[in-house]
Amino acid sequence: MYKKILVPLDGSETAELALEHAIALARAMSAEIILLHVIDFASDLFIPKVGKMRTMEEWSLYRLRIEQAEEEITRYLGAKANEISQLRVLVSASVVKGYVVDSIINQARVTRTDLIVIASHGRSNLKRVFYGSVCSAILQKVDRPLLVVRDAPHVEG
Repeated sequence: MYKKILVPLDGSETAELALEHAIALARAMSAEIILLHVIDFASDLFIPKVGKMRTMEEWSLYRLRIEQAEEEITRYLGAKANEISQLRVLVSASVVKGYVVDSIINQARVTRTDLIVIASHGRSNLKRVFYGSVCSAILQKVDRPLLVVRDAPHVEG
C-alpha cells in the first residue's frame, strides 16, 4: 500500500518517535523511508534584526552559521539513515531550506510520498495557540495520508 514514507526530523527525541512506526511500516510493506530535515526560514538563523540593516560581516556570519548547521544536520541524518539501513530498510535523506510546513508538504509531493509519519508534542489547544503546531498545520494542508505519533498520552484537566 505504501511505497514511500516521509519522516520529518528536527533532531529532537520527540521527532524520532516517528521512526519506530515508519520502520515497522516500511519493513511490512517493503517501502522506502525518506528522512527530511528543514532548515527553517523562521528560525533565529534567518530572522533579520528588526529595523536594522545587516552589515557584510553579519551576512558572512549568517552564511557561515547556515553552512555549519547544514553540515551538522547532514551528519545527523546520515547516522539515522545508517541505523535504518542496518535493519534492511531502503532509506534516503535530504535537507531543504524553507518554511517547515510548506517544505514538508512540497517534499512529499516531489518525492511522491504515499505517507507522512510525524511525531507531535501533543500540546493542548491553548498551548498550540501560543507555540504553534507544525503537525496541525500539515494536517490542514496535506493531500495525502498522515500518521501522527504522540510523545505522551494527552490528559485534560
